[in-house]
Amino acid sequence: MQGITEIRSFYREAVDSSRKSSKLWADLSKLEPKEGIHLAYQASARALMANHEWNPLTKLSLLKEAMGLFQKAVDKDPHNIEIRFLRFAIQHHTPDALQLSKHLNEDRDTFVKYAKDYASFDLKGEHMYAFLSFLKKSRRFSKEQINQIESVI
Repeated sequence: MQGITEIRSFYREAVDSSRKSSKLWADLSKLEPKEGIHLAYQASARALMANHEWNPLTKLSLLKEAMGLFQKAVDKDPHNIEIRFLRFAIQHHTPDALQLSKHLNEDRDTFVKYAKDYASFDLKGEHMYAFLSFLKKSRRFSKEQINQIESVI
């Protein structure tokens, strides 16, 4: 599994499956990520594994590892809205008490600012509509921000 299209597809399947999230991590951890987006999907796979973990200490350890990988991904490609979306989505679902959701506003603002450039990140309108659906449900975006994103799709 190396192509971003294949990774995206398998990620969607892994969201609700412990077995598939473990397989996603196993496959992605074999890659030597050259691009930030690959690191972001590694981070997302780690976070999915944390979601399916029953042991609280292991869960926390996996989430911390995921956040470290996300930061490396952002450092490599700070304007990539898919990276920002993935980190935003994971942090949105992370309990505030863990203090691992420090970048929600930064990711939101970056996503809005660079949404118009979505095609340059190898994204299509269908990806943007899927992102937009989640962003609306998150209730962390203003109506103006949502309208701004919609206007560029």
